[in-house]
Amino acid sequence: MELGRLISAGLPRSRLEQGLADVSLVSFTYDRSAEHVLPYVLSTAYGMTLQEAQRMIAAKLKVFHPLGSVGRLPWQTGDGPDVEWGNESAWNIAALSAHIRTAGQALKDRAALGALRSAVAGSQRIVFLGFDFAPAALDLMVDGSLSHNPELVICAPGLAGPNRDAAIRMLKRKTGVERDDRVILAEGRCLDVLKDYTLLLES
Repeated sequence: MELGRLISAGLPRSRLEQGLADVSLVSFTYDRSAEHVLPYVLSTAYGMTLQEAQRMIAAKLKVFHPLGSVGRLPWQTGDGPDVEWGNESAWNIAALSAHIRTAGQALKDRAALGALRSAVAGSQRIVFLGFDFAPAALDLMVDGSLSHNPELVICAPGLAGPNRDAAIRMLKRKTGVERDDRVILAEGRCLDVLKDYTLLLES
């Protein structure tokens, strides 16, 4: 919900499609929660129908699931199997599970990997929410130093002490970001960070 508010805050309806196109989401979960919730937020914010919001999300918002997902939502584009949100008795459960993959399998999908890395490389600000900084996950997102020195906003409430320091060093080395003023270590839960850094994230 908070992500939807950040995307729509101060953005007129005439610029919404471009605003969505300027955002890329990378999710290492399988559940499609962002895709499910965002149309509801947009339909409320702009007074459009849910179906119109879903079509706009499907057409404009780039969402990457490097490790796959449990199928598409029925309104999403693509040829893979689909299942409604929260459906616990999907008839096509075997086909849905076939789209979950390991990091090694993801590395072999050159087209998807190239699109993901291109989106990351083109980002001026990269926000890490609840990311575990596993080397394999970072390898999927970045294959070399990012030459444009993006701003990194990091919220990792599960990391502390030496583990957090090691994660930051690894992230800087992998992305090539050397300036400390380009790295923001955000304290608190992910939801709190989205609220506390509203002005920064909306800019």
